[in-house]
Amino acid sequence: MKAIIIDDEQHAHAIIKNYLALEPYPIEIIGSAFSVHEGVALIKKAAPDLIFLDIEMEDGTGFDLLNKIGTPYPNVIFITAYNHFAVQAFQFNAIDYLVKPLDHSLFKQAIDRAKNQYDFNIVHEQLELLNESLRSNKLGKRIVLRDAESIHFVDTSDIQYCSAEGSYTAFHLKDDSKIIVSRHLKEYESLLLQFQFLRIHRSYIINGLEVSRYDKAEGNLILKGGARLPISIKKEQLLKLLSST
Repeated sequence: MKAIIIDDEQHAHAIIKNYLALEPYPIEIIGSAFSVHEGVALIKKAAPDLIFLDIEMEDGTGFDLLNKIGTPYPNVIFITAYNHFAVQAFQFNAIDYLVKPLDHSLFKQAIDRAKNQYDFNIVHEQLELLNESLRSNKLGKRIVLRDAESIHFVDTSDIQYCSAEGSYTAFHLKDDSKIIVSRHLKEYESLLLQFQFLRIHRSYIINGLEVSRYDKAEGNLILKGGARLPISIKKEQLLKLLSST
């Protein structure tokens, strides 16, 4: 796999090269650029398989660069300074990103995904959704979920509830299908709150609009699809949360 680095910080280039030297999978750095302008020229000349792309540079953003090169896009791993909403947007759209200072274990995970999963049409749609989220400073209504075999674009209104399965999260949909992703349930809590989802138990997040009734005798919440879920929050908290949905 041939890769290039586009980042306006020399230190980031050095760290990425050092981390790649530790990878058993051969990734060759065939060029480096330090601005959007240089990056566009380098991509057209080198035709890389993978780009390590900084979001914010002095002469523009990583999305400015992608708009200038046009489709088809190479595979992209974004690099960003910490920004809470930007990180949420990347997570929501299942786009690989690295937060500065770069962490080696997360870097390795991003590389593993980059070499194992690539489909231009899917990546293009993910990037479009991400770009729209960052432009509007608001997450879209579709969340991108990546399981072991596929990438799924799911309308949040089609999710009944999410459950913790060890270090994985299972998304239970209205059509009774289930998508299991390799992320902890806690990572999705803040992402889904704005879509009227509620954390009712350490193992469950529910779509507040899917609640049918509360079974006082059993202490369970019954959803419209028939699922019966335990709750660990106080009844008063539950009623307050449900009244806000």
